[in-house]
Amino acid sequence: MKQLEQMTKEILDFNKERDWIKFFTPKDLLLAMIIEAGELGDHLVWDRSSKEYFEKHKEIIEDEFSDTFSYMLLLANELNIDIESVFKRKLEKTKLKYPIEKSKGHTTKYSELDNI
Repeated sequence: MKQLEQMTKEILDFNKERDWIKFFTPKDLLLAMIIEAGELGDHLVWDRSSKEYFEKHKEIIEDEFSDTFSYMLLLANELNIDIESVFKRKLEKTKLKYPIEKSKGHTTKYSELDNI
């Protein structure tokens, strides 16, 4: 079994054992993921983005990252999205939008690359 599939199975099993699956809707899973991403972001804003802060709070930050990712896996499952294939497909599209020879070394949006 692929790693993402195994992780999805584990988080689904956790939720099934608690009879929480019945609460899953795409909207609620997305909102939960956004909330967790906000909690993760709270550790990475302003003066908290230093390497020293990260090392001191590493486990808390990793937990928030895991919470966010767990909801992403659950949402993908709910919407029947194959994360690996859509990731690869989207990366190929992005490579076409941002060819190395035009985009290397700067953050110009793809629609403005011809203007630089």
